[in-house]
Amino acid sequence: MMSICDYIELVLTKKRMTRRDFCREINKIEDKLGEKKTNYQNITNYLSKNDDTHNIGYKMALKMEKALNLPNDTLLNMVKLPLTGEAERDFNKLKEKVRKLW
Repeated sequence: MMSICDYIELVLTKKRMTRRDFCREINKIEDKLGEKKTNYQNITNYLSKNDDTHNIGYKMALKMEKALNLPNDTLLNMVKLPLTGEAERDFNKLKEKVRKLW
């Protein structure tokens, strides 16, 4: 089974996007959500898998999915989803906001 990082790298190559392009697309989403922007180094850390502190969680997977213009739940099915009811409710609200963008 392919890892989420390998899958994202494959999609980036197929779409001829650089990591900087990818970071800009994620930042557009975060800007519309009123969230703190992700920097290029974080994207590199997420995708390089050299660092255990930069695992792709469900919120980032959702933003990455939207930034890559992938079908809903493509990346979400590759990560662990929220475990508590409150976290799940918060995530569902975020998912609704992100999917309404453009």
